[in-house]
Amino acid sequence: MHLSTGILVIGSLAWDIEGGRPNWRTQRLTNRGNISCEVKVPIRYGRLSHQKPEQPSSGTYTMVFAPSVDCQLGDARVFPCTSAVSKFEDLWLEAQWLWAAEEKKAENEPAGAAPVASSWGCVAVLFNPELQNHSQKAAFGGAIRKDWTKTVKNQKHYFDDQGSRLLTQEGVLDIDWPLFDLSGCSSIPDLLLATTNTPWLDERRQPRVPSVDTIVLAWYSDVPRATAEHRDPYVGYFWCNYHSGFRTFQDEDIKRGLNDLASAVRDPGKCIPPRIAQ
Repeated sequence: MHLSTGILVIGSLAWDIEGGRPNWRTQRLTNRGNISCEVKVPIRYGRLSHQKPEQPSSGTYTMVFAPSVDCQLGDARVFPCTSAVSKFEDLWLEAQWLWAAEEKKAENEPAGAAPVASSWGCVAVLFNPELQNHSQKAAFGGAIRKDWTKTVKNQKHYFDDQGSRLLTQEGVLDIDWPLFDLSGCSSIPDLLLATTNTPWLDERRQPRVPSVDTIVLAWYSDVPRATAEHRDPYVGYFWCNYHSGFRTFQDEDIKRGLNDLASAVRDPGKCIPPRIAQ
């Protein structure tokens, strides 16, 4: 018995070339990550990274999962894994590789005790609801779920900001199963792994939802005509996501905002992978 596995990606894991991410794609994804399925999931720009101490509202906004009740669906991708899961250890190794890629430490295979979480995010799992229609797969999937829950409970920081990361008590990503575009998929995986990171939080550690203007202003220093001393490379993250097909329901408004601030007539974006460290 085995279960097919895919990686649900909502941004730079698909296109970034730093931190061993190309090695991860080569080692773990089918056809080096050149095959994927388009899916719809609730995502937005909501994690405030690279905040400057002297500017409390500064930084860049990166992609996070969002509660579907508060967020329209966006465009993401599922990349099939080269290896199927025939025992729990197979899934755990896949999760360790994924977190190494998220942390930009994927130049080599993760050590046996490598983590799948940190203070700002973690790897979560999703089970295809169709498993319940196959008794053997359902039983095997249930056993995998139990082992997953038991193991992540021993991971430092895994359940930090649990609700904000959209994690259940089992370590399952608390969103609906993605909507697959079946026209571009040869098959749909039995299991999905995804990284889910802590969004921007207020003083009570509750999620804050940035407005389009807030997101745009955080990136303004990198648009055309910005002076060199105020230029910041992180807006490249948005353009690379956009041109790679990772879209939120706010993207067209974000584009207009960036273009307006830059006095640009056309889309100024170029997908140059930025140097972003968590």
